[in-house]
Formats: sequence, C-alpha cells, structure tokens
Amino acid sequence: PTLLGLEVIETAGNQNWSEGNQFIYVENFTAVGVSVETKLNRHVDVQLRVINGWDQVSDNNKRKSLMGRVGISPDTLTSVGIVGFWGPEEAGNDKANRYGVDALIWRKLGTGQFWLQGDYGREQANAALPTTTQDATWWALGGWITYDFNTSLGLALRGDYVNDENGARTSGSLGFPANTGQKFGSATATLNIRAWPNAIVRPEVRYDRSTLAAFNVKKDQVSVALGVAYLY
Repeated sequence: PTLLGLEVIETAGNQNWSEGNQFIYVENFTAVGVSVETKLNRHVDVQLRVINGWDQVSDNNKRKSLMGRVGISPDTLTSVGIVGFWGPEEAGNDKANRYGVDALIWRKLGTGQFWLQGDYGREQANAALPTTTQDATWWALGGWITYDFNTSLGLALRGDYVNDENGARTSGSLGFPANTGQKFGSATATLNIRAWPNAIVRPEVRYDRSTLAAFNVKKDQVSVALGVAYLY
C-alpha cells in the first residue's frame, strides 16, 4: 500500500464506504519495491521506499522513484505523519520528475477521532501532461471526523477539496472530461453499523461538486449507497 494519506484500497480499513478524492486523484494506490523502516524512539519512526513508480509492477522507465515518511507521536492520542515523494513516473521518460509532500494529523477525542490531511504535488513538463510545455501543480485538503455512539453504531464525516491547477491528475481520468485544470470537492456522511460480529453495514450519502460539468453535464451530483463489508 501507499505511504500517502489516510485511506486505503480495502474499504473496511476506511472511515467511509467510498474513497475520497485525495485517495483517488492525488495518491498512488500501490507500490512495488524495497521498504526499510525503523522506530528511532517511542515518539519517532521513519520509513524509506525505493519503488518502480506509482502503481507500477514493472518500472515504465529507467529510473526508480523514492518515497519517505517521518512519523511523530507526541502522546498516545496524537500523531503526525509527513511523506515526501520524488521520481519520474511517465512511460519512457527518465527526466520529468513528479515530487511533492503529504501531511496527515490524527487526534483522538474521547469516543471520537479527527484527521486532517494536506497534499501538494508537482510534475515537470512532459508530453503526457494536458499542457505539455509547462509544469503541472496540484494540491488538496481533507478532513475526517468519526464518533461512536456505542459499540454497534458510529458516524463518519468527510470533506475534501482538490485544486488540479493544470489537469494533470484528472484530465480524462476516472470519469472526468479532458481538461487543463479544475477545482472539485465532496462532502460525505456514513453510518457504520456493526450489527453482528465481523460485518459492517454502511449506508452513505455523498455530495460532489466541480468547476467543470463533470457529472452527466452537470457541475454537481448526490450519491446514495449501501455497502456491506465482512471481516475475516
């Protein structure tokens, strides 16, 4: 799995049923390579990865990519993680680097929890970008709040905002039209119902909005979903 961000591919590991825009559009899902990690003391841990690239089993160029993380836990109720990444990610291109930083803060508040995540990324000009002659930049901000009413029922709220300034992360990607830049975000509410052992029932409502007519020629949409996850 990636070092970036809070969310993961497996839905049972996330606070909400659907993945947020930061996970989908500004992070890698997987990485193949070598990972070294150690805990320096009870407050600080570090990780370093040399990988074949973002979501690549075999490297698509002749250079490796780097990803590193520093984790800080001042107490048992708080943690901060800072991740940096650097390397060429486009097929056959060893010179155009993608680089940036991700920061994630977690705080436990009684029966509730809070996360805040920020992302910044940049990719040097290359033929795969919507505007091939200039560097592409994107940034994003997201927050999660969870609250457990009891051992069987919890609520998870998420809000996110992404500014894909040059369209590098969204142009023609996963339902978005070809573009040279857009701003978009979402607000999501999910009930986590633990009605029986090893299973979670998740009704969810989500609102998405973009500066483009990205949702069936509309700029926004409302989605309602029901998910069931079985843990084994």
